[in-house]
Amino acid sequence: MTHIAYRGTGPAINDALGGRVQEQFGGVPALIQHVKSGRLRGVGVTTEHRSNAAPDIPAIAETLPGYEASLWFGIWGPKGVPKTVVDRWIKELNRIVQIPEVQERMAWEGLDPVSKGPEPFRRVIAADVVKWRLVVEQASLKN
Repeated sequence: MTHIAYRGTGPAINDALGGRVQEQFGGVPALIQHVKSGRLRGVGVTTEHRSNAAPDIPAIAETLPGYEASLWFGIWGPKGVPKTVVDRWIKELNRIVQIPEVQERMAWEGLDPVSKGPEPFRRVIAADVVKWRLVVEQASLKN
């Protein structure tokens, strides 16, 4: 494979749609509409399990056990936010992601909402730091 450093998702998708590149790694939200329309073929998702937005596309981990490279979003606040405020945020976020319109939009975007609170989120971040540091070291990547 030859890596092409695009200046954004749009130009990369355009080249994939136009047949100028043979494959593209990209986020489900940006690509799912093209897969559903048949203009692109989904080969695999990098999450640990299949995506709810594209259950027919296998997870790469089904062929390569242990493979996982997830995109996640988090809610951040300044250091020292009182626990009562954090608890309220979590309660409200959990309520919001249960709204049918929100669930529908998140599913359309290929997003699977997970709300576990600050400690599990810290563990996700810490595990990602370890995993990606190892990738950088093993690939001898430099700034």
